[in-house]
Amino acid sequence: MIIIGFMLSSFIYWSVENYCNQKSWWRKRSCCDQCLVRLKVIDLIPLISFMLLRGRASCCNGIISKKYFITEVIVVVLMLPLEFEITLTNLLEGIVVLLLFWMTLVDYQTLHIPIPIVVVIMMIGLYLRETACEGTILIPLLLCVLLYIIFRHSLGSGDIWLFAALSTWMDVITFMFFVGLSAVLALVYVILMDRQGLVPFCPFIGSSFYIVIIMEEVFRWAHNQL
Repeated sequence: MIIIGFMLSSFIYWSVENYCNQKSWWRKRSCCDQCLVRLKVIDLIPLISFMLLRGRASCCNGIISKKYFITEVIVVVLMLPLEFEITLTNLLEGIVVLLLFWMTLVDYQTLHIPIPIVVVIMMIGLYLRETACEGTILIPLLLCVLLYIIFRHSLGSGDIWLFAALSTWMDVITFMFFVGLSAVLALVYVILMDRQGLVPFCPFIGSSFYIVIIMEEVFRWAHNQL
């Protein structure tokens, strides 16, 4: 998972920037932000290229945004705790963590959550729930409907859809803890930052989900050691 995160870390921020600016990035190669020249292979190595080039582009010596380096560090760090055991479940969890981080960056810039990505997360969750044969997803989904009814004027529809998608990963108690933790993190952010107006909620949903996943990984690892 660390290797996967390392390989995709640079691509994640680049794709977010292109998505937010409504640019095509499926067939577009990475280019310098300053002179728009196509980047060389050495420029595309996450973390290492930034340090070797000392934060400057090899083509025009322009300053490379530190956001790339910070994003790459965060992605690698996010993958570290998922290395307890290499399984299909672990791999799918890592993919969802990366997708949530991608949506976090998008939501922070645009206050928009891409629904197709949410659908992918839901499909992965349904697959894992089916293979694990863990109870029913009906109650968490009903809780999502309740969230929409109560908070439809303060929560975006994308947030509700994301809660619904992630509810497929959890039992009822875990899901309630997850929703509560998301709300607490958002409240702390608003108070500390004295934020007014609309607040992107995906960062707090993603952070809470990551905490829940890590807790499960730690418990699973501890159980295997006993």
